Amino acid sequence: MSTTAIAPTRTASALGLRRGSFASLRRLAGHMPLLAVCLIAVGVNLPTLDDYFHGDDYLAFIDLATVPTLQHLGEVLTFQDTNVYWRPLGEVYYLVMWESFGLNEVAYHVASLSFFVATLILLYAFCLQAGFGRGVALVACAFLTLFPNHVVSVSWITNAPRLMAVLFALASLVVLQRAMAGKSWRLEAASFLLFVLAGLSDEVALALAPLAPLYGLAFDGEAGGRIKRALLRGLPYVLLLLLLTPLQFIGTKNDPGFERIQFGPQMPEHLWALTSKLVWPAKDGIGFGQITPDQWAAGAVALGVFGIALITGTNRLRFLVVWVLLGLAPFTLWTAPLAPARYLYLAAVPFAIIVAWATVRGVEVLKGTLPGTLVARNLPASSVVVAATAVVLVFLASVGASITQERDRAFARDTETYRILARGLKEAAPEVPPGARIVIYYGIWNTFYIWPDAVAKTIYRDREVRVVNVARGQVDGAAPGRSGKDVVLFYTGRGFIRAAPVSAAGSALP
Repeated sequence: MSTTAIAPTRTASALGLRRGSFASLRRLAGHMPLLAVCLIAVGVNLPTLDDYFHGDDYLAFIDLATVPTLQHLGEVLTFQDTNVYWRPLGEVYYLVMWESFGLNEVAYHVASLSFFVATLILLYAFCLQAGFGRGVALVACAFLTLFPNHVVSVSWITNAPRLMAVLFALASLVVLQRAMAGKSWRLEAASFLLFVLAGLSDEVALALAPLAPLYGLAFDGEAGGRIKRALLRGLPYVLLLLLLTPLQFIGTKNDPGFERIQFGPQMPEHLWALTSKLVWPAKDGIGFGQITPDQWAAGAVALGVFGIALITGTNRLRFLVVWVLLGLAPFTLWTAPLAPARYLYLAAVPFAIIVAWATVRGVEVLKGTLPGTLVARNLPASSVVVAATAVVLVFLASVGASITQERDRAFARDTETYRILARGLKEAAPEVPPGARIVIYYGIWNTFYIWPDAVAKTIYRDREVRVVNVARGQVDGAAPGRSGKDVVLFYTGRGFIRAAPVSAAGSALP
C-alpha cells in the first residue's frame, strides 16, 4: 500500500521536472534568433580583430608607459594626464588591459566586441521589458549590428570607453525596469550606480541622465503620482550632473590644441549634420563637406518627423526620440564642423528601436490590409507578407554588413601605418637618447602631429621624445636642422633606414 502511495508522487515529480525542463528549452529556443544576431555581430567584426592601434589610441597609453599607476589615476581625476578626455573608468580599463596584454591589439578588439555583444543582449532585454515585443527587440538588435551609421564604433580601440558607457547606461535602464515592476528601492539605487559607471566611462554619457525620470513618465503604469515619482527618481541624476558636468568644461580648458566646446549658434547645424549621418549613411567621412545633399535632406526630414513625434506621438515614441536627441546633444557642442561616425553610437541604440518598431508595425498593418488569401496561389497573405519582408531585410542586412566591413577595412588601412611606425622604430632604433628628436624623412605620418609623438613616447617610455615627420614633398624644402641628439631615419616603404649620427658641428660622424 505504501508503494502505491509513493509511486504516483515520484511520477508526478518526474513529469513536473520534465515539464519544467521542456519549458526552459522552449524559452531558450525563443531566444535563439538573438543568439544568431550576436553570432552575426561577431562574424561582421571578426576581420577587425587584428587591426592595429590608431595614433589616437596611443594618447591613452603614454601615461601607462611612463607614470606609476597610482600617480596616473590621480592625474586622470585632476585633468593632469596626457589623454585629452576625462574618462576615469575608461582609463582604468586601459590600465587593466595594458597590465594584462600590453600592446596586443587582438585583446583590445576582443574586449570591445564583448562589450558590443553584451549591449545587444541588454537592448533585447530592454525592448522586451518595455513591451515592444520580441519582433521589435530582434530587429532592433539586428539593425544596430548591421546598419552602417556608427562604423568603427566597435573596431576603434579608443572608442572602448564609449562602448562601456552605452553598456552601463542600458544596464541601468534594464535594472530600472525591474525596479519599477517590483517597486524595489534597492534596484533603483543599483540602476543609478550603473549610470554613474556610464558617466565615469565616457563623459558624453552624462547627457543621458534624463532618461531615468523620463522612462518613469513614459512607462509607469500607475495612474497617480507619476510626476512626483519621476521627480524623486531624477533628483540623484541632477546632483550627479551638478557634480560632474562642470568638470568637463574645466578639463577642456586644459587641453591645448583641441577645439573648445561651448553652447553656441553652431549647435543646430551640428544636430542636423549628425542626424543626417544617423539616418542616411550614404557616404562616410568626418567633415561637414563630406555630407552629401541627399544626406542633408534625409536629416532634415528626420528632424521634422522627430518634431511631429514629440507633439503627436505616444509616450513611448516620445521617449525614444528624446533618447536619440540626448545621444547627439554632447557632440553638437564642438565648434569644429566634424561629424565622425563614432559620434552617433549613443543615438544609434534608440534609433534602432524606432526603426524596428516602425518596421514591425508596418508589416502588421500590411498584413491587415490584404485579403485573407492570395487567390492565384491560395496562400495566406500574412505568410507572404512575412516572407517578403524577411527577404528584403536579409538583403538590406547583407548590404549593410558589406558597407560596414568595407569602411572598417578603410579604417584598418589607416591604422596599419601606425603598426609600421611602432614596430619599425623599435627595429631601426631599439634605443634612443632621453628626450631625443626622431626625424623621419619621407614619412607618411603627417595627419596629426601628436599621434606619431604619442607612438614614440609609448614605445620608448619617454614623455620627452618627439617625432618630426618630413613628408616626401617637404624633403627638398626647409628640412629641420640636425643635431647630435637627433635620431634620423629614412622611410622606404619597406622599412626604416637609420642615418649616421652627426657631430655637434652638424657633420656626419665617421
